[in-house]
Amino acid sequence: MRYNNAFNFGAGSMQAVVGVFVTISLLAACAAAQSVPQNTRGRNPGTQVPPGSANPAQTTAASQTSPQKKIQSGVGGLNGSSFKFGEYNGLGNSGPFGIGNFDIRGGAAYDSKDTFRWRFQGSNVGLEDRNVSLEFGKQGRYQARFVYDEILANRSNQFQTPYLGAGSNVLTLPSNWITPKVTQVNANSLNLRALDPVAGAGSYYNSSGVLTAPTAAQLAALASTIAADVPDFANVNLATRRIRGDAQFIYSPNERLDFPASYSHEHKGGKKALGAVTSQVNENSVIMPYLVDWNTDQASAAVNYKLKKLYLSVGYYGSFFKNNTTSMTWQDIADPTKSATLGEEPSNQFNQFTVTAAYKLRSEAKIVIAGSYGRNTQNQAFPDPTTAQNGQLAFGLPRTSLGGLVLNSMFQAKFTTKKGHWDYLAAYRFEDRDNQTPVSIYLFQDANESKSGASPFAGLNGLPATLGSNTNIYNNRAYSKLSQQINLEAEYAINKAQFLQAGYDWDKTDRSCTGAWIQCSDAAVVTENTIHAGYHKTRGVFTARVDYDFGFRRGTYNENAFLSLVPEANVTPTGGASTSVYGYLKSTGLTAFGPVAGLPSLPLTGDAAIYSPNNNIMPQADYGSRNNINEIPGFRKYFVADRNRNHARTQFEWQATEKFSLQGTGQATDNNYLNSKLGLRRDTAWAATMDASYSPKQDFIVDLFYTYDNRRYNAAGDAYGSNSATAFQGQAADTVVSEGCFATIAAKNASAKIDPCLNFIKNDRDKVDTVGFTLRKENLAGNKLTLANEVTYTRARTSQGVAGGSYVNNPLALAAPAPPLASGTPAVFFIPAQDYPLLRNDEISVVPSATFVISKSASVQGFYWFQKLMASDWSYLGLQYGTGTNYMPTNEKAPSYAMHVAGLSLNWTF
Repeated sequence: MRYNNAFNFGAGSMQAVVGVFVTISLLAACAAAQSVPQNTRGRNPGTQVPPGSANPAQTTAASQTSPQKKIQSGVGGLNGSSFKFGEYNGLGNSGPFGIGNFDIRGGAAYDSKDTFRWRFQGSNVGLEDRNVSLEFGKQGRYQARFVYDEILANRSNQFQTPYLGAGSNVLTLPSNWITPKVTQVNANSLNLRALDPVAGAGSYYNSSGVLTAPTAAQLAALASTIAADVPDFANVNLATRRIRGDAQFIYSPNERLDFPASYSHEHKGGKKALGAVTSQVNENSVIMPYLVDWNTDQASAAVNYKLKKLYLSVGYYGSFFKNNTTSMTWQDIADPTKSATLGEEPSNQFNQFTVTAAYKLRSEAKIVIAGSYGRNTQNQAFPDPTTAQNGQLAFGLPRTSLGGLVLNSMFQAKFTTKKGHWDYLAAYRFEDRDNQTPVSIYLFQDANESKSGASPFAGLNGLPATLGSNTNIYNNRAYSKLSQQINLEAEYAINKAQFLQAGYDWDKTDRSCTGAWIQCSDAAVVTENTIHAGYHKTRGVFTARVDYDFGFRRGTYNENAFLSLVPEANVTPTGGASTSVYGYLKSTGLTAFGPVAGLPSLPLTGDAAIYSPNNNIMPQADYGSRNNINEIPGFRKYFVADRNRNHARTQFEWQATEKFSLQGTGQATDNNYLNSKLGLRRDTAWAATMDASYSPKQDFIVDLFYTYDNRRYNAAGDAYGSNSATAFQGQAADTVVSEGCFATIAAKNASAKIDPCLNFIKNDRDKVDTVGFTLRKENLAGNKLTLANEVTYTRARTSQGVAGGSYVNNPLALAAPAPPLASGTPAVFFIPAQDYPLLRNDEISVVPSATFVISKSASVQGFYWFQKLMASDWSYLGLQYGTGTNYMPTNEKAPSYAMHVAGLSLNWTF
């Protein structure tokens, strides 16, 4: 799901909540409802800053002149543990927890000459998302504030791994680890299906086409592997915690001058999941517990000067990120005597100076001008090339560090004025991200793959003579971006309550790479024009606004931008070519995809035979790459692709009577990537909310709400193959293709690159509905009791429809000595694509609470919280034992839970 707040409610949960629900319904006349957000995830009922009386919303003059001090202290408990339930709220573990909130204020009396005030606040101090702050100062002279804050992010408590050393940057396999192999299929290759007794014991077709069961020895080897490896998988909790401290200070020696400054230090530590690939023995991927040990320091300072018509500000901001872990190393599950190393996020620094000036030209006209200059550096040393495994960096590195340098400059100006019924705004913004990082050639093997073959660029232009044909010869790319924006707006006041608005935005973005040998951007220049119109009604029983935007973005797409990554594309390779890849593409007008055509009727010769063999895509080695990095004609990256956008939004509020009000919002967006044949082609979204509030008495409120969110994506792709003259599969008589776009293997292979059956379309739909109500009744039991309840239910669905398919060889279409297939039996099957299973998330949350006033300064508050989530997600099936051959399972399951939370606290107000 794309929604972190996807909720779950199933039929089985009804019995769990029916008693509470019926009780609350019977108490509807005296139930209470607080103002509730339309998603309760992350909230801790009963652990908010406490109410000080039975009617905490009431504001009195005394509360303003003599602020109340509030303390809430209590205990709560959970019936079980769920990392998903406690993802961000600190309620992930079973057992008791402390309820602690306070808001204590003090200082000189409001009517004294002394302006010193102080405030000490804390929220959720008994949980792992606690926040504490202290502030004090003299009004108009100085103010100081200190904040301590914790944020917990739980990812999974189901994650399993055989690796030892979780929480460090070196992961090792247990000494009893046996490389999983399905020996009846291949006695030498890694196959993680051997971790499952059923998947690993399957029969296979031998070379004679006979379905053969594994031997006793093969089954014994499988049992030994399972007995050794499966118990090695142990639970590792994946979570990160951010601990942040802030200090803020402002000093004002007089009314015209002030000096604000701040500093914060944040540490983020813990473990998260990260997938990594190695190809030293057999290519495989593992999902490892990745160590997070980051420090971020931020500092700011400014000088602000104010006159009657002029405001000036000069400021500094600095951000300093330090990763205390430079790399992660893990042993290879295919051969524990080998290991792989992955560099972590590098430390970096950013310093920026800003100048702002605002001048009031006249009473109704003002101009604001601002400019900034920033410097971002990243110069952490690369890992020592000699420590890289399996010759991954056998040719060394061109530099000891990146020497990363990005200069950021910005200028903006905004002018506003008013004349009669009209308000005008004109703004301009210029931003230049100038990446001056030096560009060098980096030689490396993909994922520790062994060097093989001989590169056609070996020994050319100073390159090593021992380069492999699978050695990457890459340039780093220093992406730069220059953008300019113009905004024009006008508003006409029909009267004091109604307004018409119109506007125009122009946005131009230039992208380039300093030091690149050729244009690196997918679209070097992109321009977007947007027009706005709106109507606003701001007064009266019924208020509303309606806005509409239409934007169109255009640019010239460059399907050969990938060439900037491979500098040898501009060098003629050995092997008979008369020109370079770039020269060939220029002379033919092709991209590296080659001709959009099937097998040529006559054999190609010369450069065409080298660069477009059989009309296929350009061979990787001809431009010094291990990977196919060319783009397919018609593919467009959505963030620079031509686009038409329609966006409409509305909002209204109807105060029908003193007792009843209705509010609603709605918006719809349609992004049409009109020139994208492949990639994202359409993105539409619409959402609406409705909130009705009824208060028959001042102390009784009922609130109902509903939200709707629906988003659709349409994308297309091409799983093209390679043209060939192969006419059979296995033996000469095995030529039939079942289904698909061709009847014979010869015809299918001759058009493999342009086979329309290999085109696919994918339609995604995310739909979320949330409905809920809240009740609140005050002044019960002699004006001492307040009852409240909030109930929400959210239903989320993701559907993924696909069209297309793939060809699969008949496992009995084998070479001799296996018998040929019976006449007419397909040697190749076309399997149409099937829609993905529906993703489901349902959640119900029921939160009744009560507050009883003991005395003028004390009250007791109790709450109960039931929340049930039921999720169904097919993607977790692939994380179980036996489901994959070359990727490590984690045995995680879609998160579902049924949690009961209750708490009781004592509140003091003094």
